[in-house]
Amino acid sequence: MLKKLLENSPLDRVLLQMQPGNDWAYQPVKFYYNANVDNEVFKYVPTTVWENGVTKTTLTLSVYGSNQLYKNTVLDEDGNNTTEFKNGQGQTVLVRKMLNDSDYADTYYVYNEYNQLAAVIPPKAVGQTVTDTLLNDFCYQYRYDGRNRLVEKKLPGKGWEYMVYDKADRLLLSQDANMRGLGKWMMTKYDQFGRIAYTGIFSSNDSRSALQNQIADLVIYDARHPVGFVRNGLNVYYTCIYFTPESILSVNYYDSYPQYSFNPTFPSTILGETTLTATPTAEGLSTKSLPVMSLVKNIEDDNWTKNYSYYDKKGRPLVLIPSIIWVDIPKRNLNWILREWLYKRKPTTKGSAQIPKGLLLKILNMMLRTDLRNIIIR
Repeated sequence: MLKKLLENSPLDRVLLQMQPGNDWAYQPVKFYYNANVDNEVFKYVPTTVWENGVTKTTLTLSVYGSNQLYKNTVLDEDGNNTTEFKNGQGQTVLVRKMLNDSDYADTYYVYNEYNQLAAVIPPKAVGQTVTDTLLNDFCYQYRYDGRNRLVEKKLPGKGWEYMVYDKADRLLLSQDANMRGLGKWMMTKYDQFGRIAYTGIFSSNDSRSALQNQIADLVIYDARHPVGFVRNGLNVYYTCIYFTPESILSVNYYDSYPQYSFNPTFPSTILGETTLTATPTAEGLSTKSLPVMSLVKNIEDDNWTKNYSYYDKKGRPLVLIPSIIWVDIPKRNLNWILREWLYKRKPTTKGSAQIPKGLLLKILNMMLRTDLRNIIIR
């Protein structure tokens, strides 16, 4: 089991930590606790002003005096040395990684007067006079509105990215520099329970602040609708109350399976387990509150990738089927089926139909991309 050596003080701080096994007995993780010394750490002094309801922080370079920061060093099993400097509020100010005995790489984290992360200074920009060019080319910058929401951010070498929220603090619109040149926004719409209903592209040349002011006092959601609307050749069974999308990128359905003509035959049982439907059973069990289907727009063509989720009576996912027709899988372990198939055998069982190799390939691909528990339980 994991072994720890604690210091002899009421703080009970860890001094040594050894992983289980004899091989690790002489390679412990070592912890050191100290305080900074004078001129050891640069200090980026923030000055924040408000522009259009958003914070804007400028930085001035200085240094910390001695004993102003906590200094915690970790020496791992391979001898890698990492030191973190934290201020009195527990915020990480500097992470220093030793490259060798004398060289190190520093990453600074700068917080504004409202304790919000305003900038991240990477090693190449450390110790230089802070200019707009330095910030734009090398640093990460963040701006917030009066509700402490991140509304503007800039990554090194990229343009500013903007975000718009509704009254419930849910991200509705986002835009990067490329989309801004086209007058487009990435849009996310939610249902009345806060679940993502669909995503798409919204067209508007309005500024971020203008769009934010439009919905500042609105809780925007779209509920399931028997008729819905049509985009990209697909009938979307949701309302479209605010911010009409130009195109749809993905759709998620919950509670009940939408009646599309391309739906596969609904399996009444899977692996001997009764499949839940939207109609409550005598025990009151149904797919209510569960995600049942999703559609994602393909990039390579004008079609959709369709995923269906089926559940047993305990609400556990039995199988996720991507755009295929369900066939009866024999009551054998899925690993056995795949192993037999990989060895070019025919995984058949009396009373069960042979599984098409195409289906097995799709399941195998799903296993590589998804946790097995999300694919099949029994």
